Amino acid sequence: MIPRSQYLSREEEHRLIRRWQTRSDRAAFDKVVLANMWLVKRVANNFRRRRQPLDDLIQEGAIGLMRAVDKFDRKRCDKVWMFARYFVYERIFTYVHRNKIGPVTLSRTATKAVRVMYSVAREASAVQAATGLTGDDLEAEVAKHKGLSVA
Repeated sequence: MIPRSQYLSREEEHRLIRRWQTRSDRAAFDKVVLANMWLVKRVANNFRRRRQPLDDLIQEGAIGLMRAVDKFDRKRCDKVWMFARYFVYERIFTYVHRNKIGPVTLSRTATKAVRVMYSVAREASAVQAATGLTGDDLEAEVAKHKGLSVA
């Protein structure tokens, strides 16, 4: 859960960034990061269709946001979120593509094995219905019909 934080004015943001960059004031750093977590949540929600856990996406985005706050240059950009957008998006995008979760596809060999398995199962059902055989006798009869050996 992302805590609700107050939005910071440009002047307040710049003052906190200056404190972080000159005095390594961790409280100032944390305040800027928390005030801009809304950006992380927004970007992470855009990636939810990739079937990744939202918590993981937010965690990766937060790392990107912290990196952006650390590298923020007041002369190049007006607000932290404008500067951080790229870092957050890049971090989440990299995570999603490194940890793809998608449909499992079988190789041709595995697909053929599955087809043979279903074919043998259908044949076994037909032979059992016709002859009433079970167990080893059924296996031997199906193998004979299919031209296979019983292992």
